[in-house]
Amino acid sequence: GGLIFSQRLLIALVNYGCNRKMAYEAVQRNAMKTGQGDGNFQDLVEKDPFINQKLSKSEIKACFRPEA
Repeated sequence: GGLIFSQRLLIALVNYGCNRKMAYEAVQRNAMKTGQGDGNFQDLVEKDPFINQKLSKSEIKACFRPEA
């Protein structure tokens, strides 16, 4: 479901200047939905209002690049 990229997303949010606790909660919220079968992690992250306020679409996509 893409959960392997959660750490990279967390780091991107913190590097943006997000409070680590808030960044962790945003990542965890979407990871839990993925784990419960409510969707693919990347798709959920791309729709999350909090994450979209912090990172651009291209920055989000970069977190999910397997070659990174």
